[in-house]
Formats: sequence, C-alpha cells, structure tokens
Amino acid sequence: MTDNNRIEISLSKAKLTKLLIFSVLFLLGGLWMIISNPQTSNPVFNNPVLKTIAFYGSTIMGLFGIYFFTKKLFDKEPGLILSEQGICD
Repeated sequence: MTDNNRIEISLSKAKLTKLLIFSVLFLLGGLWMIISNPQTSNPVFNNPVLKTIAFYGSTIMGLFGIYFFTKKLFDKEPGLILSEQGICD
C-alpha cells in the first residue's frame, strides 16, 4: 500500500471544545442539584430515589465527558483513516 491512496481526516477541535464545555456544564448542573436539592410539587419527579439517580448520574456523566473529550482534544492521531484496506477509526 502506498501513502498516496491514504486519506486521513482529523478530529474537529472546535466540536471537541464545544462538547467539553457542555460536559463541564453537565457536571456543574449535577453538582448544583446535589447541593441545593430542589423540590417540585410533582410526586414523580420528587421521588428521592429518582432524584438521587439523576443527580449522581449527571455528575458521573459530566466527569466521563470531561475526561474523554480532554483526552481526545490533545490527541494527535487522525480521527478517521480511509485507505485501500478499508476504513480505520
């Protein structure tokens, strides 16, 4: 295989930065919900088990997003490689 038939598509740094910002906002929203413990008049959404799962779930998802998007943001490898052998991501 020659390198002339190989197409490398890099990851969009702008999109990764936007996703990183949304992950930080998701984390901050989860932490705010844990600290303030908002109350609603709806009995379904005021369920303590459901609220705890939502609060901690959003915090964990925000942390995972921050970790993975930061890791990909500083990664120098291409996001997608098209070659004669096929597609490699």
